[in-house]
Parts: sequence; C-alpha cells; structure tokens
Amino acid sequence: MRRNTTCLAGTIAILVGGMFADTSRATTIAYWSFNNDLGVSSLSSMIEHDANIGTGQLFQQRSVMDVDGAPGTEYTPSSGPAFTAGQAIAWEEVIGAGEDYAEMLMSFSTMGMRKISIGFDVLGNSDPGVFVADVDYDLLALVDITDPAGGTDPIKAFASAGTNRHDNLPIGATSTTYSRVTISLADVQELNDQTVVSLRLRDFGFGGATSIDNVEITGRPLPEPNSLALLSMGCFCYLNRNRRQQGTCKN
Repeated sequence: MRRNTTCLAGTIAILVGGMFADTSRATTIAYWSFNNDLGVSSLSSMIEHDANIGTGQLFQQRSVMDVDGAPGTEYTPSSGPAFTAGQAIAWEEVIGAGEDYAEMLMSFSTMGMRKISIGFDVLGNSDPGVFVADVDYDLLALVDITDPAGGTDPIKAFASAGTNRHDNLPIGATSTTYSRVTISLADVQELNDQTVVSLRLRDFGFGGATSIDNVEITGRPLPEPNSLALLSMGCFCYLNRNRRQQGTCKN
C-alpha cells in the first residue's frame, strides 16, 4: 500500500508539472518598441502607438512632448525577437501647468492571462529628475475627451473614475542612462482574463526631460480547466482501482 501511495504521489507530480509547465513563464501580451512611428505635428496633444507584438494601443499625451522622439535602447521581449535601440517616446518636460501634466495610457486585453505586469525602460535627468509616478487602471475602453489644457486635438481618458494602484510609485528616472522599471500587478485579481484593461501612468514627481522605451505588458497563461478536471478524475480512478486490488509500480 505504501508503494502504491508513492506511485500516486509521483503520478500527481507529473500531471501537475505538465499542467503548469507552460503557465509559469511570463508571456508578452503587448509590446511597443516605438521604432519608426514618431514624427507628428508639433501641435499634437496626443500621439498614438500600435503594439509591435500583441494587440494593444498606447497613448502619449499632454505636457511638452518631443514629437520626434528620442534615442531608444535595445530590448528583447519575453515573447518575440530582439529589437534594436531605435527610438523612444519623450517629453521635454513632464510637469505642465494646471491640467497639462504628462500621461501615458495603454489599452489591451488579458483574456486567458493572469499575473499581469508592466515594464519599461526610462531615461530621466539629474536636474531635478523624475522620481515617482501614479499608476491607475480601469476595466473599460478608453474614451476621447477635450484636452483640458486647451489643445485643439482630443486626448484619451478613463471611461470611469478608475482605481489607483500605486500613488507616488518610485521609478528613479534621475540619470541620463536607461534603467528598467517593472511594476507588478499580479495581486490585482480583477485584471485577470479581461476583454479590456486600461492602464495609466501620470503625475510624474518633479520634472524635466524624460524618455520611455520598450513598454511591455506581460502575463501568465491561466491553467486549462479541462486539465484540472482530468487530473481530478485520474486521481479518483487511481485510488478507486487500488481499493479493489493491490497494485505495484512498474518501470
């Protein structure tokens, strides 16, 4: 009987390992390199970027944007080929007057995914530097609104009040070399398996010139419900058989 118990434990370990082998690694949901998609009207209040990997949209808006971008840095996403340095999105100043503060908004789907995370490379400045940012999310598609700072073009906004996930989150953009920032949203269960997720970074603390490159949204695939059912059924059948006969493990 002890040998049978050992066999059962081994069988369960193999089944569980097989079920979760492909769900434990981060997978790219959406990725933006910003290479070759800048250079717009200097009057633009918002610049839209389509994802290079996955399906998603990213909107750079408000404050003093550098519409021609800035030099970027190379990066290899979790899923996909390596991207050369190319370009990055940039602001000449992230702190505006009144309502005119820099924002970066993203919209994407997390269907079939969990443990969501966002990462990006950021290059700041040493005088005074960009220390913090607020991170908010919403489960509705972004909407167009009139630019409250008086711009002629509409900008994007949350459809609802949204939820603040981080207030004054340290990002440490205080040098003229790129550094990687990763913001885990893995514990925010309501972001899992959603048709639409919208994220917003804004209220960058202090100010000055700032560049952002290689924005990547990642997640981990949800376990297949059928796999869980098969595991339960297999364990039940195994135990039921051993009640009727004494079996042994064979190599």
